[in-house]
Amino acid sequence: MTKHRAVQEKEQQNLELTQAEIEGYQQDEMALYENDVIRRFLYAQREFHHLHHRVSQYLMKTFEYGRLPAPNEWKHGGCGCGGNCGCGAGH
Repeated sequence: MTKHRAVQEKEQQNLELTQAEIEGYQQDEMALYENDVIRRFLYAQREFHHLHHRVSQYLMKTFEYGRLPAPNEWKHGGCGCGGNCGCGAGH
């Protein structure tokens, strides 16, 4: 997290990262993904973020229309199943 914050700060300040900083960050990131528990946590976190975003979109349309939106009234790119239902919605 410390390296991630440092990289973000440099990028926000438009400072160029050194090759050593980039490689060090990439190595640390790969080490994280090699840990099964961390990899599953990051996946779950990403899925939760997507679910939160979808629910927020649905609520915004509900308030906008003053009723529940019909499936064809909002762009959502899927059926809301998280991609595991096999519905063919392209997600």
